[in-house]
Order: sequence, then C-alpha cells, then structure tokens
Amino acid sequence: MNTLKHFIMTWALSVLAASAVGATWLYIHPQQKLARVDMKILFINQKAAFDSLVKPDMTEPELKAVVAAAKTYALRLNQSLETVSNECNCALLNSDAIIDLPKDVNAAGIPDLTSRVQQLITATK
Repeated sequence: MNTLKHFIMTWALSVLAASAVGATWLYIHPQQKLARVDMKILFINQKAAFDSLVKPDMTEPELKAVVAAAKTYALRLNQSLETVSNECNCALLNSDAIIDLPKDVNAAGIPDLTSRVQQLITATK
C-alpha cells in the first residue's frame, strides 16, 4: 500500500512539475503575431495617381515636383507601416509573400491590414 501511495505522489508531482515548465516556456516564448498588407494594391493605387501627374513635355520644376511627391509618398508609406505594426504589436507580411491561405481567410489568423495602412497614408497628406 505504501508503494502505491509513493507512486501516486511521484506521478502527481511529475505532472505538476511538467505543467509548470510548460507554462513557463509559453510565457517566455510567446507566439509571434502576424498581419498582412497587400503592397501591390498600394503601389497600383499610387501609380494611377502618378500617371496623371506625368506628362511627356514636363519642365524641370514639374519633374522635380513629381519626384518630390514620390519621395513623400514613400516616407508616408514607411511611417504608416511602422504605425500599423506598433498598433497591432505584430510583424507585417507582404500579402504576395504568403504562398497559400485556407479558403476561409479568417481561419488563417493573419488579418489583412491594407485598408488601415491606406487610411494612414491618406490621413498624413
């Protein structure tokens, strides 16, 4: 009888110790959160805006203004990506870098934050 009692105590303490180690591991190594942004859509939208600005017979000042606008857009895009990453406390992936997602995109657990990035770019104009 004493042996069975020792066996049960040893088993219970082993399970408790394993649970404590597992909980500590999960606390120290949290899962990385991911979100995706469709950079292609952002660039297609911006290309359409720049296409209306570029003309074949542009003067030097007009060309410099278009280049300055492109540089400003690139800075706003970078700032917006940093802001979104900080807001969701996650790493951002380009949607084209994801090889495959399940049919139910929400099941993948990788939210699409393209609209939020576009909102921030537009807001900082």
